[in-house]
Amino acid sequence: MPIELAVITLRYSSWSMRPWLALTHAGADFQTRTAEIQLEKQDSVGGVVQAQVDDLEARRAQGSVTGLWPVLHVDGVAIHEALAICEYAAERYPEADLWPSDPMRRAQARSFACEMATGFPNLREFLSCHPFARVPDYTPNPASQREIDRVFEIWDQCLEASGGPFLFGKFGIVDCMYFPVITRFATYGVVLPPRLQAYADEIWELPAVLAWRELALRSPRMNVYDDAILALGGDPDGALPAGDGLDDFGLEEASWDGPPEEWPRASEVLVAYASPLGVEDMPPETMQQAIAFAVSVWTAVVLADENADDGSLDDFREPAVGAAEAEIAEFLINRKRMLFPKDRRLMVVDFTASEGQVGVQVSWRLP
Repeated sequence: MPIELAVITLRYSSWSMRPWLALTHAGADFQTRTAEIQLEKQDSVGGVVQAQVDDLEARRAQGSVTGLWPVLHVDGVAIHEALAICEYAAERYPEADLWPSDPMRRAQARSFACEMATGFPNLREFLSCHPFARVPDYTPNPASQREIDRVFEIWDQCLEASGGPFLFGKFGIVDCMYFPVITRFATYGVVLPPRLQAYADEIWELPAVLAWRELALRSPRMNVYDDAILALGGDPDGALPAGDGLDDFGLEEASWDGPPEEWPRASEVLVAYASPLGVEDMPPETMQQAIAFAVSVWTAVVLADENADDGSLDDFREPAVGAAEAEIAEFLINRKRMLFPKDRRLMVVDFTASEGQVGVQVSWRLP
């Protein structure tokens, strides 16, 4: 049966991570569909990030039910809410043992999972989920600290009873529900007691978590999440070692006014972030043309007026670019903050194709 999990970018969305991990760990054959949405920032100083359900029909067209995500689609039936999707995974793949087999321990695991699903509002509000970010010298407020202490209490109780390495012995739904909290503690420098740190270390090495990390690194960025970290004095890519951050590709030394082929190592970055389109087997000349097109559009915007807060380029054209190249170029340009993290321009790019040419209408502004 065809299964599709509709998510918000797995780079940030704690709710989307949870069922994705459960399905992946269970060995489910499913596709991940990332919704293209805008999020609004409610309080940049406090790091509060909140989704606005502003266009329900448009969001339903991208796989949502209530305007929020995640949603699992199975043979035309939509299952929304992260914990409900995890329950589906447990019932559909019983061999994965996502819940403890003992009825009492299973009830207890469900109670802790539900507590995470419905509680901890201060962790969500003041320690927003951003797994690859690091915020130095962060001090949780008293309400957040109480919730941190409660998480410690739950984990310690579970590990004492089970003996580890996961909360109920085997990795399961309750671990999926608390995984985003593990990432939050790392992001904001919350120091874990030794036994709890050992548990977190086991989680980070789990195959499903490693697979999530690989996909999350290729997933779209959202300015609202990065800006919340920056407002706290943090680094949105602070957890990434050398080679994972795009500042290591030499683009800062590249010439803005040179032709694309003179931009050192730019193609390596662009090819890496085109991979989610499944274009690894595309002929090299096609990929290179798409790369050159994407870079030329971006270069044109920068050169049009480097000091302008806003501007536009209408009907900018590049000859002999086909639909496949335009699709890749659009993908790359719309992830421009991955490619040029030091430039804060927000771009909207619309593509049209006719008679061997691709027309582009670009508008941009500085936040």
